[in-house]
Amino acid sequence: MKVVLAAFGTYGDVHPIVDTAEAIRSLGHEAFFILNPASAHMARERGIPVTESGEFLSVNPFLKANPEVLTMRGAGKTRCTDRLH
Repeated sequence: MKVVLAAFGTYGDVHPIVDTAEAIRSLGHEAFFILNPASAHMARERGIPVTESGEFLSVNPFLKANPEVLTMRGAGKTRCTDRLH
């Protein structure tokens, strides 16, 4: 069986899916990824084929520039998406 997995989030979103791909492969099946270029290395490091899709997206620069989104202090004052445009 061939399985295509896709994840378009941060490390916390991608890492569990990479583990799932390894489990699929350990059962003798093929696993392939579609990932954001910023996360593609996570699968490649484990030998899982990857097709990159979308723009390079790293949330770290955004979080450093807008630390209030990580705390309740920023709740209700602004939305993350307002600052991404």
